Amino acid sequence: MHRRIFANVEPDETPVLLRGALGVGTGQPFFATAFADALRRDSQARPIAHYITWLGQAAEAAPALNYGPALVTALAPALDSVFYLAPEALKRGETRPLDALLRARFRAALPAAELSVPAATGGSLRWLGTIAP
Repeated sequence: MHRRIFANVEPDETPVLLRGALGVGTGQPFFATAFADALRRDSQARPIAHYITWLGQAAEAAPALNYGPALVTALAPALDSVFYLAPEALKRGETRPLDALLRARFRAALPAAELSVPAATGGSLRWLGTIAP
């Protein structure tokens, strides 16, 4: 699904907005965005790319506005809890897989209150039509 939605998308500072439907059953609508993180960099100093997809009724009803960067900002404590995690911070003797450990750490750092995410003005929206997952 990810490869189909974000095919030919090269994230940069300006978010790319995508809308379409997945070719499953009657077609499940999606609204997606991809953009480069303004703050986080990888070990080679390259910007980290974010790919975010909303599915179903919420995606169909969503206006063509840019929610992605504001969502990443709202989730910053949880993202930072795993993004900057040093390998030695993981527990020795832990039997859970690494992805389960990271997921648990991410959830523990999520803001307790409901998130309110402001949207930036709409940009150009690409209509992808119906795509097969």
